[in-house]
Amino acid sequence: MEELCRTSVGADDYVIGYLRWEVENCHVHVALDGNRIVGMATYRPVIDGSGWLAMARTRPDYRRQGVNRAIVDSYVRLARRNGVRRLRLWTNAGNVDGMATFSAVGFREVARFTRIQAAARSGRVESRPRTFDARLWRRIASSALVRMGNGFVPHGWEFVRADRVTAKAIAASGAMRGWGPNLLAAPDLPRPVPEDSPLQLTMWAGNPDAILGEGRRLAAAKGLEFVGTYVPHRPQLLRRATRAGYEIVKWGDEAVLCELAVPPPRRRRPTGSARAGRTRS
Repeated sequence: MEELCRTSVGADDYVIGYLRWEVENCHVHVALDGNRIVGMATYRPVIDGSGWLAMARTRPDYRRQGVNRAIVDSYVRLARRNGVRRLRLWTNAGNVDGMATFSAVGFREVARFTRIQAAARSGRVESRPRTFDARLWRRIASSALVRMGNGFVPHGWEFVRADRVTAKAIAASGAMRGWGPNLLAAPDLPRPVPEDSPLQLTMWAGNPDAILGEGRRLAAAKGLEFVGTYVPHRPQLLRRATRAGYEIVKWGDEAVLCELAVPPPRRRRPTGSARAGRTRS
């Protein structure tokens, strides 16, 4: 798999540093030509019940030969066995081949976001943990930030639907925080590699300036160097993020979030004897 990454992206491919952790903690499916790995992608379950696909790699000389489709099909089968109804991934808008590939295998665009990051900054943390209640849900249901993301928000390294069940699960995990009209989430995540240290922030509702500033203070309080998040790809939000000390991350300057509906399992038609109430052994 390391050789695949070097061939498809280069020696500095970030995926190489994650491979061992991904193999030990996630699903990693590969495509083979004989004994040679020619394609791969990873899959992990998400808190809203969806499945997240990432780290897709294909050898250049095997592209447009059905490798990605075969891997996606294998994950569709896995999702169906586990009752997962949606698969998601994102690819950057500038990745024309990636956009075409995932569109061809059935993914459709559902939203666009931009990755931003800032250095932690010391200061008094204003937010406090929030439990789920009707008031919290009303704030999310009416959130302009959620609307700008077409009903999706980032959670950790994935994206989730901002529905009632998901918000309740995130609050139950202890990640939801709030103060005044502002709601954010900052889940505690595993750190597969030492340099993977940003606080992962989600802006759920309220004033973006206040939430982004709180994210920097919260990162400092947790002893982390940086805070990062994805914000809806809107010029006004990006200008506010810049004023709050955040910079756009090049590899996610226009992240296109895509979703694939997983068809339900086919029901097997009963045999004639089963329809008549008889079974075979």
